[in-house]
Amino acid sequence: KVRFGDGHLAKNNTRSLKMPLAWFYAKGEKYQDADCLLPDQIYIHHQVSTPKADQQLKQIREGFFTRQGSIVKIQHSFALKSAYDSEKRRSETGLVYGYDSLCRGLEWISWIESEDEALLDAVVKKVIGERYIGRSRSSQYGRVKIEAIEGFAIDQDYQSDFSRLGQGSELVVYAEGNLCFLDAFGQPTYQPDPVKDFGLPSGSSILWDKSQIRTDCFAPWNHIRKSRDLERVCIDKGSVIVFQTPEKWDASQFQAKIAHGVGIYRSEGMGEILVNPEFLMPQGPGDVHPKITVKKAEPGHSAPVLMSVVEKDPSDQAL
Repeated sequence: KVRFGDGHLAKNNTRSLKMPLAWFYAKGEKYQDADCLLPDQIYIHHQVSTPKADQQLKQIREGFFTRQGSIVKIQHSFALKSAYDSEKRRSETGLVYGYDSLCRGLEWISWIESEDEALLDAVVKKVIGERYIGRSRSSQYGRVKIEAIEGFAIDQDYQSDFSRLGQGSELVVYAEGNLCFLDAFGQPTYQPDPVKDFGLPSGSSILWDKSQIRTDCFAPWNHIRKSRDLERVCIDKGSVIVFQTPEKWDASQFQAKIAHGVGIYRSEGMGEILVNPEFLMPQGPGDVHPKITVKKAEPGHSAPVLMSVVEKDPSDQAL
């Protein structure tokens, strides 16, 4: 009854998304300028019929982006530590380990949704405030501050486009979160069924030669029960699946099916998808570049920051 969304890095109060695996760029060229995308240097894989003879396209696999065309990078920090030998009063031999952590100051935007408003209010009250998440909470890691953003809609930044549904054209699905599916025998699968899992009409099929997916497999750690949950076998976020649909069909059932995500583990933020998003659509007929309007930040002049002050005293006269 309650669904928790993935926390994605935020920039300028905009929630970022994983780079689509359908984005390619010419090897040897740049697809970014500083922290901004270069849409004219990015190619949509399923729109490219035949690449140029002297051009080799390379997939963009890392990073996050915003609808303004900004690139959001994850900042890591590594610290090397060791256990302490209280008897010898020095580091214990052979017990050296390292912490790979996310730097302080990063901001994420996530979401929580439920049809039961009373239940949703109770959950939000439990979540907001200062909390500890992740591992090594007893050390110096994991402290976060969670706040509710008033008047913010999670779908105001990225929206699906259902205007072309039911006309027999290709359907592009972007995995905003990880996607987990089960086959007819209840076993995890990387090959979803267009009819059963997505609610598409009979006769629909996946165009694997135009799709770009990556897979992931992990077992989440449950901090309360001190054990791992069942292993998640999923299609990784950022994957792009292209469907071929019949010439005419009713899209209402499809929209109702995907309203709260697809697949399983949707309470954990999995199953979120975008249909025909703008950043996977070409700029015009016959074009192969995504429709992205890059808004570069205007250069500003910030005042110098005073870091510390040393008060004068009589000892300064001797100098």
